[in-house]
Amino acid sequence: MTCLDIDICKKIYPTVGKAKQRIVIENLKFSLTTNQFVCLVGPSGCGKTTLLNIVGGLDKNFEGNIKISQKCKSEPTIGYVFQNPRLLPWRTARENIELVLQPGDNIEQIDVLLKTLGLADVAHAYPERLSLGMSRRVALARAFAIQPDLLIMDEPFVSLDPLTAGRVRRLLLEIWEQRPLSVLFVTHDLREAIVLSDRLLVLSESPMTLVHDVSVDLPRSQRGDSSKVEVFRKHLVTEYNELKAEF
Repeated sequence: MTCLDIDICKKIYPTVGKAKQRIVIENLKFSLTTNQFVCLVGPSGCGKTTLLNIVGGLDKNFEGNIKISQKCKSEPTIGYVFQNPRLLPWRTARENIELVLQPGDNIEQIDVLLKTLGLADVAHAYPERLSLGMSRRVALARAFAIQPDLLIMDEPFVSLDPLTAGRVRRLLLEIWEQRPLSVLFVTHDLREAIVLSDRLLVLSESPMTLVHDVSVDLPRSQRGDSSKVEVFRKHLVTEYNELKAEF
């Protein structure tokens, strides 16, 4: 079932004076099905974060349409996990999560999320006492706490050491399997995309458009094996020229 339809005819960055307008996105169209995990990969600066801001409703200055199928909610709940955890320093980890809840929401779910993400012992700690990995997990818990229909993630595990990043990826998948939802995930790590996604969307340089829509058919049961992930990565790089320069 199609849940999200993206059709961006054009996105232009405003210019000053006589500078030539820069077209960032042009003729980009794809759909997202319910509970599907989709990773976006492409050259640095091609417009992936701009795309996420448009989908998330943070940027409305574009030509085109972002719409939800009639079979889905007319006003979907969207969770956003940024590159920076963006935690309020004067509130504890738990209080940062509580901020996104509405009156009447089940507050007990926060404790479940904190436990699942290994944060129960630091629930009452302030952000300055948290490692970067912990802060990113708090941001992840905050996004899931609103029970979103769509989760948008912009390189959420960048700058983490490999062991920590691997652990947080596994936790993300664990929560996603427990609470299925549609995910748009930007990454510059092709191995990460293979481990996480059902589909891989390969995007071009600016003006950004879709060049390949790839099904990640490596069984999820095999994605914990780094050698199998590497074999699949090499296959993709060989098959799709656009990936050779980046990955």
